[in-house]
Amino acid sequence: MKKIITDPFLGEIEITKLSSDTLSAVGENRVDTVYTDKRGNCWIETYTTWGDAIKPTPIMYIRKELLHKIIKVFKDK
Repeated sequence: MKKIITDPFLGEIEITKLSSDTLSAVGENRVDTVYTDKRGNCWIETYTTWGDAIKPTPIMYIRKELLHKIIKVFKDK
């Protein structure tokens, strides 16, 4: 699934969905969706539901270089 987002610094960006996970606990649901762009950067979209209320959070951007550093830290642990 592809979608277009608008970033205030980068402009319009097409992102592609990689995966989505749902967590549920005592009436609350949380959905984390991971996207990538054509440069290999990561975008994470999260929203929670509590009853009928949906609370989206701003989409999070992670540069691919930072993502590689994070992966390396966990591999070297």
